[in-house]
Amino acid sequence: MLRAYYRIKLLKPSAWKEKAEELIAVAESLEPAILDHSETPPFHALNSAYLMLVSFAVENFLKGALVARNRDRYKEFMLKTPERRFPLELRSHDLLDLGRRLGLVFSEEETRLVKRLSHAATWSGRYPVPLRFSELPIGDDSFVFGEALPDDSFEIHKLFLRLEEELDLEDPPGADFL
Repeated sequence: MLRAYYRIKLLKPSAWKEKAEELIAVAESLEPAILDHSETPPFHALNSAYLMLVSFAVENFLKGALVARNRDRYKEFMLKTPERRFPLELRSHDLLDLGRRLGLVFSEEETRLVKRLSHAATWSGRYPVPLRFSELPIGDDSFVFGEALPDDSFEIHKLFLRLEEELDLEDPPGADFL
């Protein structure tokens, strides 16, 4: 019974969208303090947490769209895999790659933002440094250590609107019964 529930939730695009919306709501609750540059709690901590939440929301939008497009293939994979784990392409936090898998073309501005959000998902929102030195984005002008830049809130909201508009996250008929 639990395995079926797990599979149903994983293969339900609206579940991914709902999780993205929850994460967006929490991230938005941090925006006033970030825009105010308050030091309580420390400004840097708010920035890091904000970018991490935003990155997870974008990730859920993208993965939900991948689920909508590849539902049958993912279902097959899960039925063949005894552990019932995520399909490989859904285990990534690389937002550029996830977007490209969907055929999204990011502008230069969006690419810089999405790269920074990917860093926030994999380490800068959670750890003081990457897990490996080689992952440190030396020379990458899109990266600022865990910092939200002045226009980030506006650019993030534009990105969310674009993803909601362009990505299909509707459940197919019978999505609750696999």
